[in-house]
Amino acid sequence: MKPKLTNLYKIFTDAFVYKAGDRDLLPDFLKGLAVIFMIQVHIAELFLYNGFEYTYGGMISLFLGGPPAAPLFMMVMGFYAGRSKRPSGYFFRRGLLLIVGGILLNIALNFHLLIKISSGQILLDPYSYIFGADILPLAGFSLITIGVLRYFPRGIRMLIPFLILPVFYAASAIENTNCVEGEISTYLSAFFAGKCYWSYFPYFPWVIYPLMGFFVGQFRGNLDLFMTGQKYFKLLLLLLTSFVLIYLSPSVWSKLVELDSYYYHSLLPGLWIFSFLFIFIGIINKILNKIKPGKTVKFISWLGQNVTIVYVIQWVIIGNTATAIFRTQNEGEGAISFLIILLITVVFTGTYLALKKIKLLFA
Repeated sequence: MKPKLTNLYKIFTDAFVYKAGDRDLLPDFLKGLAVIFMIQVHIAELFLYNGFEYTYGGMISLFLGGPPAAPLFMMVMGFYAGRSKRPSGYFFRRGLLLIVGGILLNIALNFHLLIKISSGQILLDPYSYIFGADILPLAGFSLITIGVLRYFPRGIRMLIPFLILPVFYAASAIENTNCVEGEISTYLSAFFAGKCYWSYFPYFPWVIYPLMGFFVGQFRGNLDLFMTGQKYFKLLLLLLTSFVLIYLSPSVWSKLVELDSYYYHSLLPGLWIFSFLFIFIGIINKILNKIKPGKTVKFISWLGQNVTIVYVIQWVIIGNTATAIFRTQNEGEGAISFLIILLITVVFTGTYLALKKIKLLFA
């Protein structure tokens, strides 16, 4: 039986509506913010003129595309994994899917560029773009790690915060600087260690962010560490994180707004990022609890609810467009590009969700 036109219309309109259900608004809203910050920084990196990154606007853009973007997204992912009741096998399968999906996304977003390379119009190494260590493979390897950790007793998993120092030490100890194009071992090692130019989110040290989210998800009911607990604990945590932010800011700020330093950051910037995220999440949670969610909050939460689809679509659009207009736009043109790409991404995401539901009706 074919669905009526009115039903089809409702399916399409519902696809663009945030469906809270029993979901926690805070993680969805945070993921939505993170993906918006990612879209704007991708545009800034690939569309805007050379030197933009050294302007005040460029540094703000890079910062927003830094601590409140990928680290936040990975922490939220780990948080959901910590709360999940699924067996470890699910995380292994999901992890492998994200790793393969990340490589396929690399091909899709660089498709225009790969065509120009294959035709000889541009002389670049195609495999460094195909096997770029971006955030989806990182998410995949992280979920596999979480799947392994779930086999450990609860008492052992409580020690996860103590992995911060070893993970950052490992990142510096196994740092890969032998970036020889054309060697399979180099492409594989880039997923685990920097500093090859195609290694954006290597496993070390980035795995620590989903692991900390996993820890919070297991042992606390909310991402906001200031939400529950003793008054003195919350005060101590606030003082500690504030001290870290203030004390380390002069020395780590440049490392947070410079891409290479951000991708391969060390312990002190990592501690700054954690402190920032704890306070940032606490502030966002307090705001959400004070206001009635309006259209803007629900829209951002809808992006977060569908973050994987949104992330894939925006990258395919931006990546292929960048080959044609690489670093030719000014700030105004970049702002217009952001709005257009966000709009197209929303339309494609909602359409995909609707078609997926319609397919189920015909199944």
